Amino acid sequence: MKNMHRRLLAFLLFLTLGTLTTTFAQITPSQDSYTNTTASSTNYGTSPTLGLASTSVSIQTVYIQFDLSSIPAGYNSNNIAKATLKLFVDSVTAGGSLNADYVNGSWSEKTITAGLLPALGGSIVSGVPLTSANASDYLLVDVTPAVGAWLNGSQVNDGIALVANSGLSAVLESKENTNQSHPAELDIVFTSGGTITGITTAGGSGVTGGGTSGTLSLSLQKNCSTNQVLEWNGSSWVCSSTGTGSVSSVGLSAPSSDFAVSGSPVTGTGTLNFVWNVAPTSASTPNAIVKRDASGDFNANIIDVGELVTQSVVASNAVVSSGQNTDAVQMEGWNQASSGSQSWGILGATNSATNGATAIVGHAFATSGLVQGVQGVSNSPSGYGVYGVSVSGSVVGAGNGSAGVWGDSATNWGVLGTSDNGVGGLFLNNSVAGYPTLAAFSENGAAYPFLAYNNVTSSSCNIDANANLNCTGAKHAVIPIDGGRRKVALSAIESPVNWFEDAGSARLMNGAAVVGLDPDFVQTVNTEMEYNVFLTPYGDCKGLYVSNRTATSFEVHEQGGGAASVPFGYRIMALRKNYENIRMEDHTHDPDPAKLMKAMNKGGSSAKVDMRQSLSLSKLAPNTHPIVQKPLK
Repeated sequence: MKNMHRRLLAFLLFLTLGTLTTTFAQITPSQDSYTNTTASSTNYGTSPTLGLASTSVSIQTVYIQFDLSSIPAGYNSNNIAKATLKLFVDSVTAGGSLNADYVNGSWSEKTITAGLLPALGGSIVSGVPLTSANASDYLLVDVTPAVGAWLNGSQVNDGIALVANSGLSAVLESKENTNQSHPAELDIVFTSGGTITGITTAGGSGVTGGGTSGTLSLSLQKNCSTNQVLEWNGSSWVCSSTGTGSVSSVGLSAPSSDFAVSGSPVTGTGTLNFVWNVAPTSASTPNAIVKRDASGDFNANIIDVGELVTQSVVASNAVVSSGQNTDAVQMEGWNQASSGSQSWGILGATNSATNGATAIVGHAFATSGLVQGVQGVSNSPSGYGVYGVSVSGSVVGAGNGSAGVWGDSATNWGVLGTSDNGVGGLFLNNSVAGYPTLAAFSENGAAYPFLAYNNVTSSSCNIDANANLNCTGAKHAVIPIDGGRRKVALSAIESPVNWFEDAGSARLMNGAAVVGLDPDFVQTVNTEMEYNVFLTPYGDCKGLYVSNRTATSFEVHEQGGGAASVPFGYRIMALRKNYENIRMEDHTHDPDPAKLMKAMNKGGSSAKVDMRQSLSLSKLAPNTHPIVQKPLK
């Protein structure tokens, strides 16, 4: 209060009455907002900031409108000396320039979006520079022509649009920003204004002086007694006495664990002293208060805190976080950088070459419940929750994403799942769109998409590069019988060549019949090559034979020139199209599962394992034996 009193006593204001040649106006926006093409239906009318950008990712345009009703009626462009748009720049990601354009159409800050916006008119000013040097400062834009046009009525006052030129990316503050309170302003300097005819000081204002002409003086009221000060009592400034009293004793106390205090209390004259029991230091010293070194760092063996928020943590041994925090994070690494391919939240690293050494281990000790040892989550639709790489990333995986778990390797296993007494790998799918539970894609013309192998029986099954299913065991259809009480296996008929079969029935009329081949069946086989037809009569006759086999039909006749009219059945065997010359296809050099298992066992050593050698991929081309078929006559 005394300091305020001294400052008020030092205040003296002189005013010369007369005609004022210049007056000013400062107007804040009646509404402001911005639009964003990447979110064309989103309204930003309540946003505390205004985006202004023109990049390959987004076009953001700012809209600002001012209510000019406070300007005296009858004023026009002749009364405007200068009008300046004052903008506070919050940040500039990429520098560039902007244009200030007229808005030709009404709009509302509560409804305007990139998909619902007014048309833009001509430019008020173009190429206004905006760089990183403007960040956290005001940007001034001369809009005198716009204010004059609005007052003259030659332009409807629908506001100003700030349009970014290519490359610019910046953020301005809006009138809704209550933290900084830096709304846009329209500062107007008028060429003429009114006059001050006098200054009157009201009772209770604490100020005396004033008058109606000449040079006037204002000062604080001087009717207070000695040692009194002016004090606001809630409605006016009044004289008030300051408190009085005396000090009889001064003492000092401090925690005995940290300080030794002497000379306390002082009741007359004396000296208070205190010293550290253990001086503060940046070293890891027992019972010492932490003191940062010249670089702002300090050392500690163990830091035990409820919550630790740091720029970075460097530990020579380990960082340990323990305790009971229900529904809370025990340890969190959060890197808030918005760019950088190596902006890591947590990095675990180890130089150990011993089997079992692990950079990061997640271990859920609970023996029940759906708990996770490690959980990875990505909010990006093109990201992945967990990314694992063996030695180096693959070429085929470069740029891929959109996965919960991504295992990647240039020459080794991308993902390995093992179990002693359980399922090595489990895939579940609840897709209502019909997506497959497991999809296997091969990016090489010689690579096998699928291989299954029993390491005990040496039995295997694979799907090769041509989508052929090759198995060392039988191919069964398991069918329930006895009302479902039992299931039996029906085995597929195997053949040295690729036969497709069709069957049907027809009827002899006067000893002859022409049977047409199914058009769909003909498209799957090569009926230009010789095909086989087997006949079974379903009535008394001299016997049946086939003649005149063509690409689309064959004829059936009764033997001995008979003229019977009886039904009969037929079965057709024809070679599959494009497989006519394959017989007893050689699979000697199929992928050797035993070599794959051997390569897996080598994974713990320092030797580099090349899966391509284990798969014998250089020998995957089939060795075929052509057979000679006679064309149909």
